[in-house]
Formats: sequence, C-alpha cells, structure tokens
Amino acid sequence: MADAHVGRKIQPFRIEDEARKLDDTKFVTHGAFTSFAVRDSNLGSDQQQFSGAAAADLVVQALGR
Repeated sequence: MADAHVGRKIQPFRIEDEARKLDDTKFVTHGAFTSFAVRDSNLGSDQQQFSGAAAADLVVQALGR
C-alpha cells in the first residue's frame, strides 16, 4: 500500500505477507487511512498513524479489567 501511494518501492517486506505465512495467525485489516485497532486478550495493535486514539482506548479498556 505504501509503495503504491508514493509510486516506488520503499518497504523491503510487508508484515502482513510475513504474518499470513504463519500457521494459526489471525491478521485483520481495515480500510486504508482510517482509524482501526484490535485487541485479543492482552495484545492490542493499531493499523496506522490514524489509529493512535483507538489503540489507546483498547489499552484503557484492558487496564480496566
């Protein structure tokens, strides 16, 4: 996605491609340039720079348990 956005190769590999090679990996994505974060037990992750607030909300939720 980033390579296409800037019109040249800037990423040596994509973490999504590598993660999908692993057995039992759950890799979830959402639309480009939108806020998106997920939580699975104690692991939380956001997708891109627009997702900081969503990821922070997941951390607050996790600490509230």
